[in-house]
Amino acid sequence: MFKHQTKMAEGLDTTTAKNIKHYDSSPPQTSKLATMLGLLVGGRSLNRFESVHHDDHCLYSTISALQNGHSIVMDHERETVTCLNGKASVSVSFFWLNTKPDNIKRARDPLAKLERTT
Repeated sequence: MFKHQTKMAEGLDTTTAKNIKHYDSSPPQTSKLATMLGLLVGGRSLNRFESVHHDDHCLYSTISALQNGHSIVMDHERETVTCLNGKASVSVSFFWLNTKPDNIKRARDPLAKLERTT
C-alpha cells in the first residue's frame, strides 16, 4: 500500500489502516550523491544516460557537487552515443574517478559519512 493510500485509510479509520499503521514496505533510501559516489569509488565510469539507471537524471550537477563540494577530482572525456534506434548520435561526457591515492581517500571519506546518514 502506498503512503497516500495509508493516509487515506487512516483518515477513514478503517480496519486496513489499523493493520498497516506500523508497516512500511519502502526500502531505506540512499542519497543520490552516495549512490553515484559509491559507483565511482567502486570503479564504475558513467555518462548521463547510464546514470539514469541509478536514479540520477542530472549527472553533470552530481559531478559538480562532488568536485566543488568535496574536492574530488573526476576525469572525463567525450564520447559519442547512438540514440533513436541508431538513427542519430549525441556527444556526452564520460566520467570516472581519478585514481590518485589522495583523491581516492577524498572520495571514500564523504562516502562513509553519506552512507551513515542515509
